[in-house]
Amino acid sequence: AGHIKIPVSDLLKNKKYDTFNPLVHGSAKIGPCRSLKITADRIIAGSNNGWGLFDTEGNALHLSKSEGFTKFCTAVALDNTQQCWIGTIDGLCVFKNGKTIPYNLTDSIFRQRVTDIAADKYNGVVVSTRGAGIIYIDGEKHYSLREADGLTTDLCGNIVIDDSIIW
Repeated sequence: AGHIKIPVSDLLKNKKYDTFNPLVHGSAKIGPCRSLKITADRIIAGSNNGWGLFDTEGNALHLSKSEGFTKFCTAVALDNTQQCWIGTIDGLCVFKNGKTIPYNLTDSIFRQRVTDIAADKYNGVVVSTRGAGIIYIDGEKHYSLREADGLTTDLCGNIVIDDSIIW
């Protein structure tokens, strides 16, 4: 497949995120895009068989398959420090020192299927799960919000952050 160049500004202006899919599939070969987050200078995309980090021209900065990581990625995000967060059907992962590794192996809450990830302006990360509610990660600390705490269910979906309100 050929390398298709689509300026990110055009994607944002026209809200045609689906147009990015051929770029990911053609130039990075990570497969059809399941999750996509765009920042000012980076694009992170997840697919059925891994994830990739790209510059705004669509050039691959990292492809998870190069490190042998080909898990089904359900959600991806970049926080304010450009830390890559990857959600899978097996839980939450982070990209550190050239490897995609499970986040916090000691706490089973992070082994639930991830449905969405979003970063707030305070450098916190919000993780939505299918079975463990919502998790807020603040540095080395984390907080969970579950059905027992007032959520209508522990099976959560998409996240939208509006200033300091998490929807």
